[in-house]
Amino acid sequence: MLRMVLYILAMQSAGCASSAPQQPAEPVAVPGENEQMHELARGDAPSSPVQQLATDVDLGVFELPVRAHPKVEQWASYFATDGRQTFTRWRDRAQPLREPLGRQLEAAGLPPELIYVAMIESGFLSQATSTSGAAGVWQFVPATGRAYGLTVTDELDERRDLARSTTAAIAYFRDLHSSERDWDRALAAYNIGPGTLAAVSKAAGTRDYWQLVDGGHLTPEGANYVAKIYAAAIVDRYPTAYGFEVR
Repeated sequence: MLRMVLYILAMQSAGCASSAPQQPAEPVAVPGENEQMHELARGDAPSSPVQQLATDVDLGVFELPVRAHPKVEQWASYFATDGRQTFTRWRDRAQPLREPLGRQLEAAGLPPELIYVAMIESGFLSQATSTSGAAGVWQFVPATGRAYGLTVTDELDERRDLARSTTAAIAYFRDLHSSERDWDRALAAYNIGPGTLAAVSKAAGTRDYWQLVDGGHLTPEGANYVAKIYAAAIVDRYPTAYGFEVR
């Protein structure tokens, strides 16, 4: 609770938020949720039937280039059906963070929908840890965390500090977008690394992320990652269209 209160107060003093509901700083994970996150990250698109996006969804409201790709549609369907309980937990945890984090991203000149990177990466659990050693809400691996000013030691791991890791994530997003020159590729690079993305693009002869997806040039994780972010943004922005309550 104290960490969340200090974070909100810091955001207010920076002019990024006027108020936000209070919630424990360390939401309790459901048993097995960390493993479920790993499975969702590694696996291919879920078995939920592909359904077109809800008719009242306006993709023009997003600053990220959200699109109606079959993988986006399939993940939106999954979040509304088989993945409903998980997505509901993510939305509950996002409620006190959505506005202050969105404003912080906007103040940095970034799309506010980047908060859905944190949703897909960790479900907004600062204690989340991946099999590759990534940790925190934004799931920095140790080397990247240190490169962006975070202390990562046995005694102190600032990747799990929401305020500090968000500042680092903003800097990383800026650098990725500057080097990749579009948000599809920047998000993909956040997941698989800029070097891997460059190598795959060179081998495939295209920089278009969706051509890499459709051509089977990426691993299942890399091919589904951006789609999951876009689907989460759609379902959270249009909850009633997918059977969720307005938050």
